[in-house]
Amino acid sequence: MARGRFSSGKIHRYGFLLASIHTGSSNTLWASVADAAQQAQAALFVFPGGRLEASSEFEYLRNSIYRLASRDNLDGIICWGSSLGGTVSVDDVKRYLASLSDLPMVTIALKSEGIPNIGFDAYQGMRSLVLHCIDVHQSQTIAFLRGPLNHASAEERFAAYRDALSERNIQYDERLVSEPTSWHEGESSLRTLIEANQLVPGRDFDTLICASDLLMLHAARVLEKSGYKIPDDVRVAGFNDSPESRFLSSAGTTVRVPFPAMGSQAFSMIQRLVEHKESVADHLEPASLVIRNSCGCTAVHPQSSKDTTTVMNKAALIEWLGKAIELTRFQKEAWIDPLVESLYRNADDPNFSEFDDILHRVLQRILERQYEPNVFDRLIDSIEKLDDLPYEYRKHIGAHIRKTAFGIQARISDSRSYETVKRSQILSSFKCDLLCATDRHSISGIMHTHLPQLGIRQAFIVMTEDDLYSRFIGGYGNDGPLEEVDQLFPATSMLPDSLIRLCHGGVHLVQPLFIENQPLGYLITSISDRDGNMHEDLRSSIASALKGIL
Repeated sequence: MARGRFSSGKIHRYGFLLASIHTGSSNTLWASVADAAQQAQAALFVFPGGRLEASSEFEYLRNSIYRLASRDNLDGIICWGSSLGGTVSVDDVKRYLASLSDLPMVTIALKSEGIPNIGFDAYQGMRSLVLHCIDVHQSQTIAFLRGPLNHASAEERFAAYRDALSERNIQYDERLVSEPTSWHEGESSLRTLIEANQLVPGRDFDTLICASDLLMLHAARVLEKSGYKIPDDVRVAGFNDSPESRFLSSAGTTVRVPFPAMGSQAFSMIQRLVEHKESVADHLEPASLVIRNSCGCTAVHPQSSKDTTTVMNKAALIEWLGKAIELTRFQKEAWIDPLVESLYRNADDPNFSEFDDILHRVLQRILERQYEPNVFDRLIDSIEKLDDLPYEYRKHIGAHIRKTAFGIQARISDSRSYETVKRSQILSSFKCDLLCATDRHSISGIMHTHLPQLGIRQAFIVMTEDDLYSRFIGGYGNDGPLEEVDQLFPATSMLPDSLIRLCHGGVHLVQPLFIENQPLGYLITSISDRDGNMHEDLRSSIASALKGIL
């Protein structure tokens, strides 16, 4: 069954618990779970409820929405367990997960007794990164910025760093290792490490490896502000292959965690538990090394330089493309196979019109996704090595692919810029109108005026009344503003019965509303996009409006 429902027609409600939808790798992971739920025509409620008991910026107040992840509201739960830690111990997180055990559950990146888990091999990923720096770049003094102490994967990355040094007979030097730190504190972590141990980058350490790309980004900014060039003076590398790895002045070498595959697999696992009553085994995804420039490599993997004399053929090109662009089997069969077949069929066609048509469609699809900046250089290099096609044809095709890719990329960039400006204008108008809200009920009309333009088809505001009851104060549905306002309902439910029925298939965000040290309630939105930053902005704006009214 692939439709997220029993034969009775019931649409199942799943929950996804995680700390955030707008920072680091969370953007990619929650989007992949949401896409899988959407495809299955199930209902997914996403609960970005913060790290457990985290005091910074009153993050612990976000935890209040986790209580809604119960059998009263959901049929099953996916929990990104490792994201909830960092301020409490791993055992504390596991105890919390055990408190939810009356529901079928799948965890991500935190194995807990009796609960199926999907993880990634952080240890081998970090080990391969450290060994790359040693073996390829002859690094001998490698500094390391650790992640949070109470984070299982961060500890695995640190252990891999130490073991890789030992493998190459390099003595571990605690002066080169930071104290455990928050993912957001790369700047202060590196400054503290340098100042406390009187280190000089480039002299006392030639390489800086960070437990995450977010740490790497902030640490790299410290180095560059101090006049150091990356990678000329100091090589740097990170972990996760999150967007932050691309924000460095020299593209960041990192370890790719397969979050899209993990999110899709996690949803498949919870579906099998809930809808098919199947037993589900743990699953471990590999974490792969991504070579860019910040480690000192050129755009092409240095260990692939020997490939300059290696010839390619049709089968090898298809295999290489499938791996380089990281396509599913379906995508490979639908995109790559026809493209390469057309490349060979049109070798005698001076206009290669059939190939050009397929090329445009395939490049459009590929470039709309994230891809490695140097992938087309490598593609052209591979085509030029094909020994079963005429030389002049190969050169002509290579130049044509580059020109076509640049044109498509420019159009995509222009389209995205337009959408960004348009979305920014809608958000600005929404925030301005919120400033004029006279009471909490007037917020409903303001939301209905603006939010559907952002693809938010429904929105509901719930205020905390007391320990036993919550109050629905307003919102809108597909047919406009809702009249059922000021409804008291049990605090164990997400919405009154008459309204929860509106949240059938699709993706719904459940975001906490709070001001300073006071919890207010929560916002539920039915969404079509995957822009975590925008939704965090909306949440904050509505909470601020409620603060002004109260």
